[in-house]
Order: sequence, then structure tokens, then C-alpha cells
Amino acid sequence: MTVRKRISRILAERYCRVRKKEKKQILDEFVKTFGYNRSYASWLLRMLGKRRVFYVGNKRYIVIGEKRSQKGIRKREVVYDEDVKGALKRGWSFKSDLFIFAAIYQLFSTLYEVYNEK
Repeated sequence: MTVRKRISRILAERYCRVRKKEKKQILDEFVKTFGYNRSYASWLLRMLGKRRVFYVGNKRYIVIGEKRSQKGIRKREVVYDEDVKGALKRGWSFKSDLFIFAAIYQLFSTLYEVYNEK
């Protein structure tokens, strides 16, 4: 991993100094070497060595030249228990959609008849 970081830093320094035509060649070389997505690789080459400030709550974090490590996905508070989840899943299944469509159709046909009687 340290070799990858060293190579990335060297290429990032070159990437920031050269013109667009040479940037394309450096980016192609970087993507071919490490297998990164092209847009991520260009972002990484632009951001390595720059000072970035992140705020999490009231705390301030300064990161220089490295990608911020993710702490993981935030877990949301559980709203429904398993019984309610099961009922919701069944309620939104394809069969229930047909029943809902039938109920809506019946409602609109009744409203149409009432509207035409007036």
C-alpha cells in the first residue's frame, strides 16, 4: 500500500504541473496501473497533496494529501418492527397492486356514475 501511495503522490505532482494533453497521458497510465475508475483517478490525482477541511458535528478535521477513511455507513434508527415490515412488503407486492388498482377503478367508476347523474 505504501508503494501505491508513493507512486500516486509522484504522479499527482506531475499531474498538477503539466498541460491538458500530458494530463491525459498521466491519467491513462494511472488508470492502467491501478485499475481505478477514470473519474475517481482524476479526482485522486487532483486532490493528493491538497489541504482539505472537514467538519463532523462541531469538530474540525484537516486532511493533507490523503483520502479520508470512511467510518462506515450510518445506521438509521429502526422505525418498524419485523411484523410491520412483513406486512408492508406484502402490501406493496404485485398482487396487492392489482387489488389496489381494482379498488381505485371501482371508486372512479362510481364517481363517474354519480357525476353523470347530475
